This record gives sequence, structure tokens and C-alpha cells, in this order.
Amino acid sequence: PRATLSFSNHALTELLGYALSDVPTVSDWVRACFPSEEYRLRIMAQVENQVQQALAGQSDVGPFEAKVTAKDGSVLDVVLKAVAVGNQLVIALEDQTERNRTERLLAEQREQLARVGRVSALGQLAASLAHELDQPLGAILNNAEAADLLLAGEQPQADELRAIVRDSIEYDRRAVDVLDRI
Repeated sequence: PRATLSFSNHALTELLGYALSDVPTVSDWVRACFPSEEYRLRIMAQVENQVQQALAGQSDVGPFEAKVTAKDGSVLDVVLKAVAVGNQLVIALEDQTERNRTERLLAEQREQLARVGRVSALGQLAASLAHELDQPLGAILNNAEAADLLLAGEQPQADELRAIVRDSIEYDRRAVDVLDRI
């Protein structure tokens, strides 16, 4: 925690906006880049063991992803890595903000495309259903109107009325079959 920062390249200063004079110690840098105490503690718990192993020459630190707060308050997605050189750590941050934003945008567009596909399929199903049901329902209506006209006459013709009723029953069954298939 009391370790000092001995060098920060121009790219890091440009990326985060912090000069060495702003964050002279590791603790200052950690507090500035991770202002949320809860998040800072979680990140530090993840890093501390790896740092100790790196300083003992056993392994490197990371890579791991983190959200780092820049001096202007913007939050960047970075990948942190570190390598021990003697008793010093050389830390590298790779800005992943734009890549992550692009990936999120691409995922949203894929979801929208999938939703459009589902809506399109539903529209096709509705059109198919309407087409399949239109003919038998129209025939049933025509038969009912013909039967009504026959009944309105002076001498209803029973044979024609029976044929109309049979046709109506057949068309009704066709409509029911369409619904059963769906």
C-alpha cells in the first residue's frame, strides 16, 4: 500500500488523466481508479495474492478485467496485467471499452434481429391462418345466406336445405382441421 509509482507512460496519463503527481502511491492510484470501496475491496482481494506471487517470482499478475474510473469521471473497461521485475511491478492496462461497447451493440442488434425474425414468423403464421380459414368460413356464410333465402320462400326445398347443411358441416370441419393442425 505504501509503494510509490515511479513511472507512468504518456498513454496511461492520456487514457486516465492522472499524472504521477495526482497519484504518487499505489494506494492513491487504487483509490482514484476504484472510488467505490466495495468494488475496490473486491478488485484488491483478486489482485493481492497474485501480486505477492509475482514479487516472489512465482507467476505474473492477471490478466483480469476491471472497470477503472478516469480523472474526468468516465469509467473504462480495462484488462490489467503485471510482471515482476526484481522488486518492482510493471503494470499494463489495455483499454477494452470500445471493444466491449461494440460487442454489447452487436449482441443487442442480434437480439433485435432475432425478435424481428420471430415477429415476421408470427405474421406469416397469422396470414397463413387467415388464408386457410377464410375459404371455409366464407363458404359457411354463403351457405347460411342461401339457406335463409330458401327458407324465406313460400315452399322451402328440404333437399336443397339438407345439401346446404351438409356442405356447411363439411366446411366447418375443414376450419376445425386447420385449427387442429396449427
